[in-house]
Amino acid sequence: RLGEQADEAAVLALNPDTVVIATGSGTATPHWFPAKAPVALAGGADLLSGAVGVPASAIVVDEDGHMEGVTTADYLAANGAAVTLVTPHYSVGYRIDPGNTEPTLRSLITHGVKLMPGYQMSRIDDAGAVITSIYTLQEERIPLPELIVTTQRFGEDRLWRALEGRIASLHLIGDALTPRSIGQAVYEGQRLARAI
Repeated sequence: RLGEQADEAAVLALNPDTVVIATGSGTATPHWFPAKAPVALAGGADLLSGAVGVPASAIVVDEDGHMEGVTTADYLAANGAAVTLVTPHYSVGYRIDPGNTEPTLRSLITHGVKLMPGYQMSRIDDAGAVITSIYTLQEERIPLPELIVTTQRFGEDRLWRALEGRIASLHLIGDALTPRSIGQAVYEGQRLARAI
């Protein structure tokens, strides 16, 4: 049923035999982002969906190493933002399919994204963002942008928790269980479908 909110009451009203919760994930607030930060925080999906506008400047903190961080950085830079991409991995987008690595990196460089592999975000304060080299542990301060973008996600399991113990056959799968790759989520969905 498209266009309907699948809340607790709506699901229970159907009196289902089995319910599969695949509600995806949401943007998590990283431990290094303070409660009263002097800068806004968003997830890649917030920008790519248009929920958040393109700022003049952004730091994309890509702790995942897959497509969300690089795609978001590329999108922002292509639309005029000054972008720095920080990742603790040895290479930007190290988990990207090898066939997509070269065109992705070429696009990032062409759009002027400053790439900073081997750094992790340590903290944010009024004076700037502090990143730390994973190799030397030396800190470096970079100016605060208008927006910090994170790839950290959390499983959106509120509906599952509301229904737990009220439906005999209740399953939580995909990013709702724990954020991961699309391949893993599809495999899990297929496995469950065959079991049902």
